[in-house]
Amino acid sequence: MAIENRKLVAGAKLVATYKKAEYFCEVLKTDEGLAFQMPDGKVFKSPSSAGKAVTGRVSCDGWKFWSLADRSVVVPATESASSEDATTAEPVEAKAAKVAAPKIVRVIKKMPNQKGVAEGSTKFWCSSCMKSFVAEGEAVPETCPDGHAKETADEFAVTVGVDFDGN
Repeated sequence: MAIENRKLVAGAKLVATYKKAEYFCEVLKTDEGLAFQMPDGKVFKSPSSAGKAVTGRVSCDGWKFWSLADRSVVVPATESASSEDATTAEPVEAKAAKVAAPKIVRVIKKMPNQKGVAEGSTKFWCSSCMKSFVAEGEAVPETCPDGHAKETADEFAVTVGVDFDGN
């Protein structure tokens, strides 16, 4: 749900779901006002720039992209508090949240067409070097001839599984 009350308190945790993965951001108080810190330590001046970092898009309406992980960390809309009051209010404890962790992807795969391959050998494809190669036996080799590992962390795909504090 979009953030309607923009009077966020330092310490508030924001959450967004993008491409079936959850992302988190924490509101900080700085000398310039509020800032938005991602779990990897990157700090942004607006929720929109933090949202752009997640999506990789040219623009993002951060107030619509992010939601509050805990609704008790804003100054109530009925109060006539200034934005200065909102940044100096005591933070409210938020629940430990899950952040995106890298997904492991296969780099070396068995090719479906094994025509012309000697008996006892198998043809594989390495998506890192974009080359096929033949290896002895049926088991997937640990590396291709160019040295690429059979699996690697995909920096673009994510799965949820690590809490906000990195544990």
